[in-house]
Amino acid sequence: MKYWNINQILPYQRNFNFINGPRSIGKTYTTQKYCLKKCIERKIQFVYLVRTQDEKKDGVLQKAFEKVVQQQFKEFEFDYTDECMYLVDTSKKVKKVVGWCIAISEALKIKKRSFPNVKYIIFDEYMLESKNSTRYVNGWKEPDLFLSIYHTIDREEDRVIAFMLGNNTSFYNPYHMHPAFDIPETPVGCIWLGDNVLFQWAKPSSELSESKTDCKFLKMIGNTGYGKYALNGEYTEDSKNFVEERSKKARHIFYFEFMGAKYGVWYDSNNGIIYIDYKYDPNTKLKYALTLDDHSENTTLTKSKNVSLLKWLGDNFKLGNVRFVNMAIKKQGEKAILLIL
Repeated sequence: MKYWNINQILPYQRNFNFINGPRSIGKTYTTQKYCLKKCIERKIQFVYLVRTQDEKKDGVLQKAFEKVVQQQFKEFEFDYTDECMYLVDTSKKVKKVVGWCIAISEALKIKKRSFPNVKYIIFDEYMLESKNSTRYVNGWKEPDLFLSIYHTIDREEDRVIAFMLGNNTSFYNPYHMHPAFDIPETPVGCIWLGDNVLFQWAKPSSELSESKTDCKFLKMIGNTGYGKYALNGEYTEDSKNFVEERSKKARHIFYFEFMGAKYGVWYDSNNGIIYIDYKYDPNTKLKYALTLDDHSENTTLTKSKNVSLLKWLGDNFKLGNVRFVNMAIKKQGEKAILLIL
């Protein structure tokens, strides 16, 4: 069976590599095998990134690498702590660090530390399902913490290569939409290249797909929502309901700020539809900040239902009268509106 091939992306020499795809096509296994092999050969190190220190304390580093170590590195001996993976030299009775486990929640804590031998970062399951989205460390600002960790490790040497691995849940997540990465919608099977960013919507090879045709479990889930996500790699949470181009007759009413972005609220009285758009009238006196971080001069900080315009927006959202100009706006706009319901 031909599993996902990391050599599809390495020639592009990007420091940030985002790989999305169905479950069980070999993204994690292949990346772990590649990084560990290179670290042993070149006497360098990798970082296995998780979200919380509780995961570290639970021994996630050893658990994550257990399969690939047993199957691909039988001739080597490894030892583990919560934070380190050691390569053991039994002849010399010494052990050297080959991998680190770092939690995103430690971004500030590790700023003064040095990792001069680290070449790779592996961040598995960097995107979360909507029902688990509260687990993003610091919410949708989690990518800033990730970038801080990368900066701490790399020290502006362009030395470190990050592999961001994800099963398709929502294309519109904090990482893809972060301005440092700014990843556009990409067709299945294709690779998108930014200045220092690579994104691949990986698909299973025909040989791998053929090998799965006899699996009773996969046949059973084939027509389910979970099957579309796990087997076909579809972004099952990206429903385009309520996504619609703004009417030309719509007029600007007010704008609100949320998570660093401004959203114009437009209304077409002819069809009774409210449109949320990135475009807004900067001269309007009606502007609201929904969080303290978004509060600035001349904006009203509130998410109160007692503000008539916000109540009007929330009521119409419940009635199904609100449209979002594109999926990116919908993903954040819905979160903003939920604050005022």
